[in-house]
Amino acid sequence: AGGELGVGQGPPRERFLYETVSQCWVFGGGTQLTVSGQPKSEPSVTLFPPSSEELSANKATLVCLISDFYPGGVTVAWKADGTPVTQGVETTKPSKQSNNKYAASSYLSLTADKWKSSSRYSCQVTHDGKTVEKTLTPRSVRSLTALPWGHSSPSLPFTSSPLYP
Repeated sequence: AGGELGVGQGPPRERFLYETVSQCWVFGGGTQLTVSGQPKSEPSVTLFPPSSEELSANKATLVCLISDFYPGGVTVAWKADGTPVTQGVETTKPSKQSNNKYAASSYLSLTADKWKSSSRYSCQVTHDGKTVEKTLTPRSVRSLTALPWGHSSPSLPFTSSPLYP
């Protein structure tokens, strides 16, 4: 008689409204709620160095490819010699792959001189509270850089086989 409606009391419409409203939660800004219909999947992270063509034009773009993760939220951080880098960074929004997992990429654009002057670059990917870090060193990349077409390297021995004479 006091006008208050207790749980399970009153006509069905009032019971529905009360029980539905009582199931409302408020989240802070930046909260991501995932209703998961599939298991979590950690990202596969690959860090690609700049191409030799790009370096010859005094440019250097590092590409961090992030694939096969679920749910679709990731954060990417770049570091040069352990120091955070924010200038020249572009990160795509995750997109759904054909396997219903997500993929994204992040790019760090530098000058070739800046690339060569640091000893290591890292791409840190955080997904579901876990961080994966991939690192490149300009020195190790230089030793792997392919020669232009038509040149051969005496340091790369090639042997013939019955399949590839």
